[in-house]
Amino acid sequence: MSCLPDLPKPGEYDALVVIVTILRQDTRKNLENLLENERSGQKFAFIYCYDNRFQRQLEELGRQGSIGQIYNIATNAYALGWKRLIIVDALSREQLTGDVRPGRSTDVSVVYVQLDNTKGDGKNSMPCEEVNVIAKRMNIDSARQTIREQKPVSNGIPRENGSLEGTLQEWFEAGMLLYDPLKPIYDKTLSSSPITYEVDRAIDQVLSLRTPLPYEVAAMIKQYAREEVDLEKLTSAPAKFETDPTRLEVHLLKPLKAAEVQSLQEMYNRKLQDCPMDVRCVVYPWIASQPATRRDLWRLFEFRNKDRFGPGAILIFAGWPGCQDLSVVGLLRFHRLLPMPTRRTTIEAAAAVWETVYSSTYPHNDYSRDYSDPAFELLLDPCSKYFYDPPPFVSLVKDAITAPVFFLIRHLTSEETSAIKAELLKPNGEDEEFELKDLAFIEWKADVDGTEQDIWRLLWQCLCYRGDGCTGTAIFIDRQTVSDNKVIVAEIMSDEYANQVTAPVVDEVYGSNTGVLYGRCEPKEAAGVRIRLHMATMEFDDFVGMEIDHCHKYYRPDLK
Repeated sequence: MSCLPDLPKPGEYDALVVIVTILRQDTRKNLENLLENERSGQKFAFIYCYDNRFQRQLEELGRQGSIGQIYNIATNAYALGWKRLIIVDALSREQLTGDVRPGRSTDVSVVYVQLDNTKGDGKNSMPCEEVNVIAKRMNIDSARQTIREQKPVSNGIPRENGSLEGTLQEWFEAGMLLYDPLKPIYDKTLSSSPITYEVDRAIDQVLSLRTPLPYEVAAMIKQYAREEVDLEKLTSAPAKFETDPTRLEVHLLKPLKAAEVQSLQEMYNRKLQDCPMDVRCVVYPWIASQPATRRDLWRLFEFRNKDRFGPGAILIFAGWPGCQDLSVVGLLRFHRLLPMPTRRTTIEAAAAVWETVYSSTYPHNDYSRDYSDPAFELLLDPCSKYFYDPPPFVSLVKDAITAPVFFLIRHLTSEETSAIKAELLKPNGEDEEFELKDLAFIEWKADVDGTEQDIWRLLWQCLCYRGDGCTGTAIFIDRQTVSDNKVIVAEIMSDEYANQVTAPVVDEVYGSNTGVLYGRCEPKEAAGVRIRLHMATMEFDDFVGMEIDHCHKYYRPDLK
């Protein structure tokens, strides 16, 4: 992988430590002291990826230390004989420097990675062609102890048959199997050398056939080669999801001829005739020449559910490489804030689940099956980090009702920013039940001030985020706030306020959400107003003329 320098061989080292985030020199030294203290008697090989330009590009994209990168680092290291790794990522950096997001543990944690090519435990272990890459988040002392005692780690499910909401961090701490994001779903084999390494080596060979190019040009070519193809060029599935419970959609993951696709669709529909549900099947071909990878499957799910408000908790797929029986389909279930389980099943069973998506009977827990069952695999976003890292408008404080506060301006002085925050946090004697204010402040990064359209965009992000405590209500700070000391409180506007709009207000993407209602109020009152709107104990109109001076309406751009 291009972000990795040449790796040393294990030899005298206890483990390989790979730093995939930017560390200052003093922080780097602190890390080394924590690992290699006199009491531990352990010796580690340290690799600093951020010295490489490609790693800095990952940092800019927010993909440093991603699950995909951890897998690629692990398999490259395994090829040289490494069996135990420690990954130091962005969360490790937060904890090492003490700049920890509220709600997170302050103990320094790392990602411990174990690699082996056996299945089972102890005497029952048998060699196999699969290499298990197990990643587990743990504090640095536990990582040292695990390495010293050479204790095997295993993957597990944090809790079964209970509420799993908001426990993604628990999954990471329980340990998870990682798979090659560039291989198809259910393919758990390891190539003789990692595919990313082969691609990079082939590009290097081609670039060396002529006069050596400047480093910047060669890096640009490599980056271009890594860019993903738009999904519209990979699948024939339409961008808009049809919210029709009688239309069961199946997505092929490998290319088939048109006649084969038609025959497959007819077979599925024959099988569905005996089902009690009134449902018909449509099969969307995979039009790319190469089969879909795990990353493609994740992107396909995101593509089919992007910014869509409503049902869509499953995706049914078929024809993955290695699947000899096309009557077997795969079922991918969406679980909020959790890894998404995939399972091989029949089209009839998939149809039964499809029907429940549109009713209150949809099962929200599907982790009871044995995690090692070959028909079962948890799908993770290869670009996500190996710790729970929600957007800044989501609180990490347990059971907190967070009020997002978005700045729509930048270039404020530190005094102006501090004064605004202090005003928002001031007690309001009339709202004693809301005196404990949990505010999440989000900076504005654009050079141009935000507008009403940005208020709509940000509120829609809050509403669509698949996490706890997120609704279409928030507080905003604009240029006028600096002059009159009043902040904006806004919420998503539904069609009941849209009687002046002539265009249809029910949309496949936005539902009946037509725009934004907003007004200004004293900063100390904003949190109480926002929480009442969030909890739906009062309507926006109830505040007008009292806490809020005037009600403004902004209709989303496509309705104008």
